[in-house]
Amino acid sequence: MALSFLLLLLFVFMLLYFALHFLPKLRPRIQGKVPPNPPPVPILGNLWLIKSFSQLGHVLRHLKAAYGPIVTVYIGRRPAIFIMDRTFAHRSLVQKGVAFSHRPPPLSTSRALGANVHTINMAAYGPHWRLLRRALSSYVFHPSHLGVQADARAWALDALLQELISEAEAGGGIVQLSERLLFSGFRLFTLLCFGDKLEEEIIKSIRDALMGALKIAVMLRVYNLLPNLALLVFWRRLIKFLRIRQQLDDLFVPLIRVRQQQRQSQREPSLSRSSSYVDTLLEFRHVDQGGRELSEEEIVGLCSEFLTASAETTSTGVEWIMANLVKHQDIQEKLWTEIESVMCATQRVTVEEEDIRRMPYLKAVVLEGLRRHPPVHLLLPHMVAEETVLDGYVIPRGAIVNCSVAEIGRDGKVWSEPWEFRPERFLAGGEGEGVDLTGSKEIKMMPFGAGRRMCPGMGISVLLLEYFVANLVWKFQWKGLAGEEVDLSEKPGLAVGMKNPFRARIVGRN
Repeated sequence: MALSFLLLLLFVFMLLYFALHFLPKLRPRIQGKVPPNPPPVPILGNLWLIKSFSQLGHVLRHLKAAYGPIVTVYIGRRPAIFIMDRTFAHRSLVQKGVAFSHRPPPLSTSRALGANVHTINMAAYGPHWRLLRRALSSYVFHPSHLGVQADARAWALDALLQELISEAEAGGGIVQLSERLLFSGFRLFTLLCFGDKLEEEIIKSIRDALMGALKIAVMLRVYNLLPNLALLVFWRRLIKFLRIRQQLDDLFVPLIRVRQQQRQSQREPSLSRSSSYVDTLLEFRHVDQGGRELSEEEIVGLCSEFLTASAETTSTGVEWIMANLVKHQDIQEKLWTEIESVMCATQRVTVEEEDIRRMPYLKAVVLEGLRRHPPVHLLLPHMVAEETVLDGYVIPRGAIVNCSVAEIGRDGKVWSEPWEFRPERFLAGGEGEGVDLTGSKEIKMMPFGAGRRMCPGMGISVLLLEYFVANLVWKFQWKGLAGEEVDLSEKPGLAVGMKNPFRARIVGRN
């Protein structure tokens, strides 16, 4: 015990010596005024503020109240700028988009997460990133292709409805929606990714592996803060993640090869409106590397990114909206009335894309869900490659820049009673009338980000939210459970879902 205490004491003295003698020399010289920051401590910076990442939202609200809508938080000696104001967000992401479109240099763990940084989210801003993004947005996520995907949506919806009916019959009308929605999302997006309807067991294996990887990825955030120390203390996490990466290789590579063989059997394989995401990746060529094809490892990484970014955020968004419709029965009834009026005129059994265009209140409900409960609360970190000035503040070279989606969408200066769920704010005369989700002219809410790095799947995401919500309300009446309030507490994660799984009682409608 005495020896352990002496070693600990020696370690503390070494840290203090380093802080006093070397840290001032290492801190970069910044000419000008950086955004305000709480007092940092040696070595750790402001890490003492954040005991865990689950508290980050609470900490940011506190910092905003104390220091204003743009603050600096030192992670060790490196500044991280947090933007919690729509004006600052617009000026950085849109007006100064080129300067703020870079990503922080990847650590070794980030390379493992991003297939050697060849994913769209992690790739450096430049020609290679543009080509990767175009491979996704020009085909699978292109607006003209959404109509072709109607059969895929109907297949996923029908399976979801049958599961809900079976669960309700077995449980006295009570269903738990979250797991059903998540699996339905994986059904749909694995079809769009690989071009074939996969067996249920394969979809479950893909879901389990990807969700397991996401959970570990959240825990691996500590590597981005203190990589050397974290590697010594939390090495088991990295080993576990690498094992899951191998599972994904074992699952995805056979599917990729099958698709490749199908394309090779065609006389003139070419991309079309019905092409899958893997088809576009098999056509991809590295223009800066002699026109080489993507490796299987790179395709696995891009498919993993596609599925995790699509399935969980979509299912989370639907769950939040349905929870609010149960909590606010008057809103559900108003939405049902609109859906009924349109569907009685068309005599269709299922709400389709063309029906949705005639449902303004449905769109308002979805927009309010995205404003009040954005699935992602913080954008992926941006970085400025060169020192730049933002409204009189100096953003140092290499600084990490984060925008708080949640704080901007709940800003009381823009939205009246911002914590209330009120779809009417998006109808004529409301403060959200005609809101631009791209944020090109101004930002009032940014559930899909803004600027050059904004989510390329915005169009399909909004459509799927409208499609699933409309059909769930059209098929069932959703009621709360006796003696059980709808709990809107949040569960932190890469996608912020409900802390307690949402349960409701459903009754089939005529």
